[in-house]
Amino acid sequence: MMKNKETDNVFQSSNSVSASSVEELDVTKVVDDEKSSEVVKIRSFVLFCDGVKVQLCSLGASLMRVVLPSGCDVVLSYKSPEEMWNSSNPAYLGVIVGRVANRIAGGKFSLDDKNTYTLQCNNGPNHLHGGPNGFSNMNWDAEIIENNGVKFTYNSWDGEEGYPGNLQVSATYTLHKSITEEE
Repeated sequence: MMKNKETDNVFQSSNSVSASSVEELDVTKVVDDEKSSEVVKIRSFVLFCDGVKVQLCSLGASLMRVVLPSGCDVVLSYKSPEEMWNSSNPAYLGVIVGRVANRIAGGKFSLDDKNTYTLQCNNGPNHLHGGPNGFSNMNWDAEIIENNGVKFTYNSWDGEEGYPGNLQVSATYTLHKSITEEE
């Protein structure tokens, strides 16, 4: 198991960051052997607020870690983006799935009883969570946004995994101080 030393240093730091902030940690470069040895740049981010630290990753727009002020990590995930990439994340830990979240029996569906679409199967004869190249396995675009957050976007093209129509998807993660009202 490879560890990301820079990420681990941020999360094991004894300095408690109280202000809300977001920073880009690093870029992990992996080689995509299935796509002619293309280098994929996976971006990682950490959000800080009142001692809580949240790590996000552009691979699958994933939530990698939530570390409480006590030091307890409450997310089941991989320790690094590279580890997630190399495993293909068969349990879908921390990622956005899609276009569908569940199984489509036989890998086929119909719209308006007119058109039947055949999807890529990845769960025996079924299509699961968007297929073998669903949203969970895509490297999403990422941008740091105001108010301590990161917005991930992905453009799914017409015919991708067998689905009709173009689709733009976004997921925004923010971390804010808790506000409670006392009466």
